[in-house]
Amino acid sequence: MRTLLYLCFAILLAGCGGPRPDIVIGSKNFSESVLLAELIAQHIEARTKRSVARRLSLGGTFICHRALLAGDLDIYPEYTGTALTAILEKPVMHDPQAVYDEVAGAYSDQFQLRWMRPFGFNNTYAMVVRAEDAEREGWKTISDFARVSADRTIGFGFEFAERADGYRAWSKPIKCDSTRLRGWSIWRSFIEPSVTARSTWASAIRPMA
Repeated sequence: MRTLLYLCFAILLAGCGGPRPDIVIGSKNFSESVLLAELIAQHIEARTKRSVARRLSLGGTFICHRALLAGDLDIYPEYTGTALTAILEKPVMHDPQAVYDEVAGAYSDQFQLRWMRPFGFNNTYAMVVRAEDAEREGWKTISDFARVSADRTIGFGFEFAERADGYRAWSKPIKCDSTRLRGWSIWRSFIEPSVTARSTWASAIRPMA
């Protein structure tokens, strides 16, 4: 799971049609992506005379990727593992540098996009359960939860549900066999009423590193 969350950002090299009045920075629709995009925007504004337009919370991976290809964005924060499995549809790899090299080469060849240097931290998904439930049930590991998962509801972001290195890869080795799965935006894991109402027992989130 490490390689899927090695963070970089892509910058458009071709198709701009000459100088532009603004650098357009976008983000996906969750807090970490928005924060990283804002940091990039402020960095550029503080160190250059270029004006920056923000297009934050656009949507998921494919929306941002298409906007980049169309020239509607110049930069957005992306994860090498997401690019590898979702955009390029290639098998999961476990070496961060190998993933970066593969993605950077493929983006250059296929899309004429350049991947910049990584931000320098790894980010991964985590499973969250209510503290009182873990204490009452004696859950100390994910495997503890997996043993009773058949009658528990698990919630996670839509991309995690679909990715080859997402729920399927996570659940298979620990034999998590819950059939009550709910997809939602990641931020809803913290405010969704059903979580506090106990109809959802666990949720996959992507914490800040």
